[in-house]
Amino acid sequence: MDAYRRGARGGQDGRGRVLSGAPAGPGWFVVGDAGAQLDPASSHGVLRALLSGWTAGSLTAAVADGALDPRQAAATYRQWLYEGAERDIHHLAGTYARIGAQGFG
Repeated sequence: MDAYRRGARGGQDGRGRVLSGAPAGPGWFVVGDAGAQLDPASSHGVLRALLSGWTAGSLTAAVADGALDPRQAAATYRQWLYEGAERDIHHLAGTYARIGAQGFG
């Protein structure tokens, strides 16, 4: 999460990664590439987009059923988004380091 929390104000970090400054809040979620976008080499773009929509929909249903507070839903989504992105960032950095690519770690 550290790489994304440092960029919590949003925008691109110069390494092919873009993060929404606020990917969720009580009553709303930012999904797909609008929420987080990594280097296309991660090959997770479409999957991340689909999963972000599914995750947001599941959390919305839990809020509508009264099983989850909207703030908890937003925090859960942010954590899911950041942790997934951080895993991909570390994986990509390791891959780029192994092949000798500069500026991606």
